[in-house]
Amino acid sequence: MALDIIVNAKRQRVSVCNSLESIIVHQAIAEEFIPQLVQALDGVEIYGDTKSRAIDAQILAATEEDYYREYLDYKVSLMVARDLDEAITWVKHYHTQRSDAIITENT
Repeated sequence: MALDIIVNAKRQRVSVCNSLESIIVHQAIAEEFIPQLVQALDGVEIYGDTKSRAIDAQILAATEEDYYREYLDYKVSLMVARDLDEAITWVKHYHTQRSDAIITENT
């Protein structure tokens, strides 16, 4: 489910202000999910943290500016979070909080 939403949110219309710009993956699924994500986003440049780059060598090193950036292009930033609290703290720090979403089957 998450891959379908991510692909649509990034590839549908990259130049709109609510296009997907950053992805946070929970560390419990990162080893399995990130390779699938990289494959599904073929042609999209992914800028990630050290945890995500350790999982897939195709991921480029993210700078601090990458996490603030509104790409409006076939580019996205990625980070691996240890838990929901870390993810929420990250979102509050880097984003406008106007178009954020949590994709999960676990309420």
